[in-house]
Amino acid sequence: MDLKLLRSFVVVAEEEHVGRAAKRLFISQPALSKQIRRLEGRLGVPLVQRVGRRIELTAAGRVLATEAVGILEATDVAIGRVRASMRAEQDEVVIAFVPPMPHQLTTDVLREAGDSLGCEVTLRNVGWHEQVSAVASGMADLSLIRGPVEGFTHREHIHYEKVFEEPRVAAFAADHPLANEASIEMADLTDEPIAVSAPNTDYWTVNPRPDGSTPVFGPTVSSVTEMLEVVAAGRAMVLTARSLGEYYVRPDIVYVPVRDISPSEVFLAWSPSTIGTTASKVLNDLQRRAREITIG
Repeated sequence: MDLKLLRSFVVVAEEEHVGRAAKRLFISQPALSKQIRRLEGRLGVPLVQRVGRRIELTAAGRVLATEAVGILEATDVAIGRVRASMRAEQDEVVIAFVPPMPHQLTTDVLREAGDSLGCEVTLRNVGWHEQVSAVASGMADLSLIRGPVEGFTHREHIHYEKVFEEPRVAAFAADHPLANEASIEMADLTDEPIAVSAPNTDYWTVNPRPDGSTPVFGPTVSSVTEMLEVVAAGRAMVLTARSLGEYYVRPDIVYVPVRDISPSEVFLAWSPSTIGTTASKVLNDLQRRAREITIG
């Protein structure tokens, strides 16, 4: 079985849309459709069926989606252990993160690691979908991730610890009527299109809303850069962590506090195989630094 085909199929199953899945996989839609047909040919069964503009899994497709996740996770864990063992021998530690993160957990660690921890530390900027899989696959030893963790795969193979939280804010185009408000409530966003990102789509769009309604979904984005461009163009607003507004300062985007929404949580993620290695020294240092961070 070609693991690449399985990975592509899992993304298609998650998105239920070939176009969005292709965007996540950074390939063209025709190329992804060809991969799915190739997988169906190898298995000898149909896996998806088109329903309007969406696709649905067949009964066989639903079975494969479940089985494939387990196969891929087990493979990633095995590969991760091999890669991590090599770095441990060389006193190298890789920390994955999606910016922005407090400088105490990124810049300061990078600056001081050689002197205080006696190891070489590298930061690796990863996409939203890679925050946890980066550790499971061995791409990184540790990862700083935006919660909630329920939206990520590989959860049973990874240890987590919440290290801090910060307020969430609404981002609008500078000429949006709500951009002039000192603060807002979720009720003010009832009719506002909101950009869709994954994982944790429901969390970042607050679905359902406090009154039980469903948000007005806008364009789907797959990165911070895409998200900001959609907001600046006035096509949708987003809910995001306050530090993102401090990190990405733009004259065409305004960040407004939301009074009645839960804060954004940041977790440290690591593999059980990290314990006792050089990476565990950096893990302990990050845990200590996190306790010292104060965010308004």
